[in-house]
Amino acid sequence: MSAEWFRKVGNAVIGGILSGVAAGIILSIVGWIWQWGLRRANTEQFWITLPTSPDSQPADFKFGVLHVSNNDEKIINRVYWFKKGRKGEWYAFIRHPRNVGFQYKCFVDYDPAYHHPWDVIDWLVEEGYKDPTVGAGMPNRVWFILKGKPTAKDTCGNTNNHYYPQ
Repeated sequence: MSAEWFRKVGNAVIGGILSGVAAGIILSIVGWIWQWGLRRANTEQFWITLPTSPDSQPADFKFGVLHVSNNDEKIINRVYWFKKGRKGEWYAFIRHPRNVGFQYKCFVDYDPAYHHPWDVIDWLVEEGYKDPTVGAGMPNRVWFILKGKPTAKDTCGNTNNHYYPQ
């Protein structure tokens, strides 16, 4: 066997390996796009807006919403953070399975160096939120219910806001 033959075989092996790696990468990307498309087709977004004006709230407050569970009894416990929109309102959205209701509960994190939990509760009541409750442990958190939205009790007996699919 000549040196020329080894060079040709070596080039063919390297070319085969590189084309296999490239095909694997392309198939992985296509598979990821397919899964993303299926997830998007089988889910929808539920938008939540807070009635609070950003100017009236203390600067160190951070609002969030906990996606507690779906009506199919799947516990989620995923946090979504509120963002300030262009029109000044605070919004967040929860992506959930299409045609499946779910429970969610809003909260505000605060800095205990500047606020006592009872001050936060008083502020929430003044802003029109219902049933503010001090959370246990860290972070320093006060939970509340959005007024005018349906509610339901979870398996632990806690009252949460509830979305019923149309």
